[in-house]
Amino acid sequence: MSTSQPGERGVRGRSRQRRQKLLDATIEIMAAQGTAAVTHRAVAAAAGLPPSSTSYFFESIDELMGEAVTEAMDREVARLGELEGAVADEATSAGRLIANFADFIRHEHDPHTVAQFEIYLYASRKPDLRGRVVAIIEATRKVARRALRAGGVANPLAADAMLAMIDGFSLHRIANPDGAEVESLLLGLRALLIGLSALEVVGDTTWDARQPPEISTDPDTPGS
Repeated sequence: MSTSQPGERGVRGRSRQRRQKLLDATIEIMAAQGTAAVTHRAVAAAAGLPPSSTSYFFESIDELMGEAVTEAMDREVARLGELEGAVADEATSAGRLIANFADFIRHEHDPHTVAQFEIYLYASRKPDLRGRVVAIIEATRKVARRALRAGGVANPLAADAMLAMIDGFSLHRIANPDGAEVESLLLGLRALLIGLSALEVVGDTTWDARQPPEISTDPDTPGS
C-alpha cells in the first residue's frame, strides 16, 4: 500500500515532465545544430525551464545527450518491434516484409534520426557513451533479425546488411531530403532479400568475405 500523499505525487509528476522537456529539447537541438550546440543553458532555454534545471536532473552534458538519444531510440526500437509483430502474425513473403519496412521508414521521425547519427559520431570520441550506442544498435539488430527470421531468412548476418542499407539511405535523406526516394531503398531491399532468400534455398549462408568466391572467365559457365 502506497503511503505517498497527493501532493508528493504531483511533485514527482511535474519533475518527470520537466525532465522529459529537457530530453525533448536536447534532441531538437542536436538535430538542428549538432552536439556542439548542446549546453546546459541552451537546453534549459529550449525547454522553457530555469538554467539550473539540466544540472539538477543530469550530472553532465554527456549523460543528458546519452539519455535523450537512448529514449528517442527506445521509441524507434518499440516501433520496430511493432513491425516485427506484424510480420510474425502472418505468413510473410519477402515483398510483404519490404512493404512493412518501407512503411516504417516513411514514418521515421527525422529529428530522432539526425540526433541518432549525431550521437554515433560523438560517441566515437567519447568512450563513456559508446556503450549506450552499442546497446541501441544491438537492440535494433535483434528486432530486425527476428523480423527477417519470420520472413524466412535465418542468416544472422542478414539484419546487419539490411540495417546498413537503411542507415545509408537515412543519411542520404538527411543530407538531401529532396533527392532520396523511398522507392530506391525498396529496390535495394528487394534485391537484398531475393539474394538472401536464394542463399537460404541453396544452403549457402556461411560465405566468408575474406575468401572471395571464384569467378569463372568462361562465358558458358554459370555465374561468369
